[in-house]
Amino acid sequence: GGYINAYTSREMTAYYARILNNDVALALDVIGDIVLNPAFDPKEIEVERHVILQEIGQALDTPDDIIFDWLQEVSYPDQSFGRTILGPAEKVASRCTDGRSVWVAVDGDDRPVAFIDLEPNGHIDMLFCHPSHARLGLASRLYAVLEEQARHNKRERLSVHASAQAKPAFEKWGFKLDSRNNLTLQGIAITNFVMFKIL
Repeated sequence: GGYINAYTSREMTAYYARILNNDVALALDVIGDIVLNPAFDPKEIEVERHVILQEIGQALDTPDDIIFDWLQEVSYPDQSFGRTILGPAEKVASRCTDGRSVWVAVDGDDRPVAFIDLEPNGHIDMLFCHPSHARLGLASRLYAVLEEQARHNKRERLSVHASAQAKPAFEKWGFKLDSRNNLTLQGIAITNFVMFKIL
């Protein structure tokens, strides 16, 4: 017998198993599979969203948790250490229930390897491709589906805040540069490019 569990702190997400000596290899195999080949089942994500909202409610009913979060916020302003672990309830509740569309590419084993999303206002918020599947045209194919859907919905304009790495891809897809942003996020200097495309 044994069990597997996980927890998240301000510094890390940890996965662990408590098992007998003879089962160490099996536990490492299971944890390795969870970390390296995660299955993002939308139904399970929705279940987990409700679990997190319940945990946020429990934390708000615990005065010492609230005081500790306030102390962290005052001690570490504008840093990840100053934020709550669970995050604001309104963000957890609204993520992917705010009208955005999401397209996901999966590999032969039905594991997600790339995704792109489109907010109702025509803004592309996220585009990601796993490094093991880079330069295979997945991002271009996902974008093509997104643009086709945007045109079908009579969307007249698309926009994106592209990183320096993503900027050439969006230029290839016909996006024009509007402006350049230089910002600091959690103490790290970041540059992104506000781009748009008229459909």
